[in-house]
Amino acid sequence: MKSVKSLASSLLLSVGASSTFLLAPVVIAQSATPPVQQSQQQSQDQEAARVTYPAAFFEQYSPSTVSDMLNWIPGIGLALNSRGGGSSGGNERGLGNDENILINGERVAGKNNSGRSQLNRIPATDVDYIEILRGSTGDLAVRSDGQIINIVLKRALVNSTTTAELGLDLDHHGKFRQGLSMSYTRQQDRLNYLLSMTANPRYQILEGRERNYSALMAPRGTIFREEESDIFDIDLNSNISYDITEADRVTFNVQRFKPSAPVLIDRVVTDLTKNPVAVTYEREDIQDDDYNWEIGGNYEHQYAGGSVFRILGIVTESNQSRYRERFLRANANALEVKDLVLNTGSVAEERIVRGSLNWKIDDSQNLEIGAEAAQNILDSNLALGLLSAKGPATPRTGNLPASPVDNANSRVEENRYEPFVQHSWQITPSISLESALVAEFSEIEQTGDASKSRKFDFLKPSLDLRNDLTDTLQLRARVQKQVSQLNFEQFVASADSNDDQQNTEAGNPALAQEETWHYELNLEYRLPDDVGVVNLRAYYQDISNVIDRLDLRPMALRPVGATGNIGDAVKKGLGVDTSTRLGFLGMPEAIVTTALQLEDSSVRDPILGVDRRLQFHSRGSARVGFRHDVTAYNFNYGIDYRYNFNGGSRRFDVNRLENTIFDPTMTVFVEKTFFTDVVVNLESMNFLDNGSCRERRRFDRRISDPLPSLIENACTTTGRQYAIKIRTTF
Repeated sequence: MKSVKSLASSLLLSVGASSTFLLAPVVIAQSATPPVQQSQQQSQDQEAARVTYPAAFFEQYSPSTVSDMLNWIPGIGLALNSRGGGSSGGNERGLGNDENILINGERVAGKNNSGRSQLNRIPATDVDYIEILRGSTGDLAVRSDGQIINIVLKRALVNSTTTAELGLDLDHHGKFRQGLSMSYTRQQDRLNYLLSMTANPRYQILEGRERNYSALMAPRGTIFREEESDIFDIDLNSNISYDITEADRVTFNVQRFKPSAPVLIDRVVTDLTKNPVAVTYEREDIQDDDYNWEIGGNYEHQYAGGSVFRILGIVTESNQSRYRERFLRANANALEVKDLVLNTGSVAEERIVRGSLNWKIDDSQNLEIGAEAAQNILDSNLALGLLSAKGPATPRTGNLPASPVDNANSRVEENRYEPFVQHSWQITPSISLESALVAEFSEIEQTGDASKSRKFDFLKPSLDLRNDLTDTLQLRARVQKQVSQLNFEQFVASADSNDDQQNTEAGNPALAQEETWHYELNLEYRLPDDVGVVNLRAYYQDISNVIDRLDLRPMALRPVGATGNIGDAVKKGLGVDTSTRLGFLGMPEAIVTTALQLEDSSVRDPILGVDRRLQFHSRGSARVGFRHDVTAYNFNYGIDYRYNFNGGSRRFDVNRLENTIFDPTMTVFVEKTFFTDVVVNLESMNFLDNGSCRERRRFDRRISDPLPSLIENACTTTGRQYAIKIRTTF
């Protein structure tokens, strides 16, 4: 109760302190008269729970894709970011019933290739209207903790559209990388399909400098670092739907994704503790050979009374292979000597089938009954070669002596079953209630270097109440039991990519799921005539079996750090989000978005024996975005500024304490449309040329030792990055 009172007090104080910054433009906008042009082009459903934007509303902005259209819906960020379910720890597997982007009222038959990934692929010319659903979703195949975006496409006997985008990226070293995206959509009677291809460069050079000190802050040395990542992603996918009859429909989804990510790292290490001062050189060559694929299908049958039967199946596979070599030189003129090889690989498979019957009881109630079954498999292997090791030299370790690694080769398999029932009830025209109960039964078995089998069962109830206090003011309250899906990579030994001095991390076959009771309140106010949106949010989480770092051998002289369950925790937060058109300043074609998020958490550290924040959980952030479309000249520009409240992004490991400080970031763009269908976009990422700094304290044994053995202060930046994109639709 004390925590709840503290949360309420923090909410009142924070909202009051930030009201001038966040709410002033909204209050002014509310009193201003909205532009006549906007009120004519944007139509709203008389039901407060549904806001509809016809395609005609977006014509003045000359959009190319659905993503462009969404930029001009106030508060769209709230809808895009809202999603029910999930916990603070672990990977999300399976499908569940949580989704917030639909195409023609249906979820895309994909997981990685979901509705969100279609936003840049669907041409704006194919859209009939876009609606934001803020009420009960009982007649749909999904549910959301906030809002649902439904993109409804035009119906035509024959229609086809091609969209092409050519991109050119430039980094601060003057290196260029080219990219290409193409999509083709076609509608022919009952058949609709979308084919797309993306070849996307993500070239990056990271530069850093590290200064090392003793516990008494005596200088120990420096490290200069340059990391060149020549990442290139190739994504091929297709989405196909066919209306067999007026009541039967099938959809298919296929995706093939292959990222390529060679990385070159150079370091210059200066050791000030030696006399004379020693300077050594390190070089790393890292090769990634990854590819992923996904196939999904969905069948739907609508009964005469309005009930719907759905069955959806998805198969995914992710193959990851990483080969890391490190070479040393004792001085600038010495020959290189290979001293480390880290060879890792994994294959992750997921097979899901989900069926449900959505029964329309009457005009105000829907009941959905169904079940989901899923199989998840991870095959993982790791080989470590060290020049100083004593094991046999093999090609797998780069002909270096092998170093033993516990739990290096394992297979983890989970079979999970989830029957569920969900009831949606429109109690009154303004009040709706969604209640759900999900039962989860699973068995996880690990074989190989470690052998362990465990069974789990959980009940996950939820309640979601929505009350339209007025046509523009909505209150949402949610209570939900959440259970995290475990990250199988934490069961097995893995490479540590965050620490150059620690090559591997131990796995923990005894890892169990986090369980969370989540309580949330949202108050959303949509200003009249689509002038803007204000949303206030407060939440509280009671977490058990927190997933964090612990010592697998607490009684041993030397610790073994791994991811594990460390006890109970609480997490609370509040946020204020606004989105406002600037008609009151004579700029009806400009929109400002602001966001303030505050967060706090507490958990008992198993090694220090003190209360601290959850690992990697920040104290909050602030954001300001601005976009202005000068429609008379087919020109628009904007900025996006983000600031993190530092002091919360800490990492607590067995023998390492880390605190990372992030600088503010800003993205700036300008865009011009030529010949009605050729769009040229110029964008600068990291416009302020900022980076991040990390302090790491190393301890000989555990972080409970009186003094650290070494203090590392490191700062890195990627520099400014620029991109030009040329997009057209025909």
